[in-house]
Amino acid sequence: MAARSAHVALRALHEEAVWRGVLLAVGATVIGRVPAAAVLTVGFAAAHAPAQGRLAVVHLLTGSCFTALALGFGLAAAMTAHAVYNVLIAVALAGRPNGPIRTVPAASGPPYARLTTPDTSPAAGSDETAAILRLENVARRFGAVLALDGVSLELRPGEIVTLLGPNGAGKSTAISIALGLRRPDRGCARLFGLDPRLAAARERIGVSPQETSFPPTGRVRELIELVRANYVAPAETDDLLTEFGLDALAGRLAGGLSGGERRRLALALAFAGQPRALFLDEPTVGLDVEARRRAWSSIRGFRATGGTVLLTTHHLDEAEALATRIVVLDRGRIRAEGAASELRARAGVARVTLEVAALPALPPEVRVERIDGRYVLHTDDPDGLVERIVASGIAFSGLEVTRVSLEQAVLDLTGADP
Repeated sequence: MAARSAHVALRALHEEAVWRGVLLAVGATVIGRVPAAAVLTVGFAAAHAPAQGRLAVVHLLTGSCFTALALGFGLAAAMTAHAVYNVLIAVALAGRPNGPIRTVPAASGPPYARLTTPDTSPAAGSDETAAILRLENVARRFGAVLALDGVSLELRPGEIVTLLGPNGAGKSTAISIALGLRRPDRGCARLFGLDPRLAAARERIGVSPQETSFPPTGRVRELIELVRANYVAPAETDDLLTEFGLDALAGRLAGGLSGGERRRLALALAFAGQPRALFLDEPTVGLDVEARRRAWSSIRGFRATGGTVLLTTHHLDEAEALATRIVVLDRGRIRAEGAASELRARAGVARVTLEVAALPALPPEVRVERIDGRYVLHTDDPDGLVERIVASGIAFSGLEVTRVSLEQAVLDLTGADP
């Protein structure tokens, strides 16, 4: 607790030196002291509310107080008040019903080997033993676009669930609602049984968003340590660097990283807090083959230690390699879910392709397509179908029997063109 208090106090001193010591002084010379103070307070609240989960009005009030102290009594008074406030908040959070958080003893190893769990039984209203995430009849509209339309989804402990679907299917919107970054227009979202907008719900997760950016002058090691500082029991920095192949880049400025290197850093940050659940939006975009396989290994290792993962991807081989359950989204609705083999079975396990002038009578369950002058027959009994065609005595050529891939199954389920 003493170390945590010292850390948040130092953060407060640094923030005051920048916000009040620099920005207020600069703004006062341009637009005057009072307008600059008002703009600074609004900016302070806008920067802190999304990150810390408390209402914006709380940050408006505290920011106003710190600014008033700086104007009336000098920067030192504001710095002292902010430091004391941060320490009091840290003490209050340590004594909340959900925590404190302790580290499960484990041998040194990969960053996912020491998961964090609450010291006490769950607080009232939480559901630690059931779903990690629950979306119930969630809908979300952006203007005329209905991004999600009655989506219900559960993420259970120990699962790796992959969201598949075309661009605009609603995958990223579903994740943003699960993380409390957006509110559903209708329905309910619960993370560890809590409103995902609460910091208490989000402190046990790791996130790698689809789009990431880092301070260009921050070094890789510094950025990892910055994120680690927000958790009570983080993974070791050196473990994270090694796990994601960043050892040689530890001293490199983020602004000089390639796209693949930035993606590896984003993944390392998702693991930094030793979370219980990971939310990964297109986690391997831009990675080379070796880095991609390394990321897969880390995700599998995380699950092996009891972790839970929700990820989106456009790589069908990635979904097959990792997912215990696949959820197919299309135009804001769930079209199907299950293991890869179950989705193939639902779409038809084989395709019979041939060139023929006219088909014989076929069973009603056989789906027929005409592609580039060839007939494509979708069936769950390809052997029986071929026997039926041969027995009909019709002349045909170019007979091919192929197993339906997961890609084709998803295309069939979403009605998309190949």
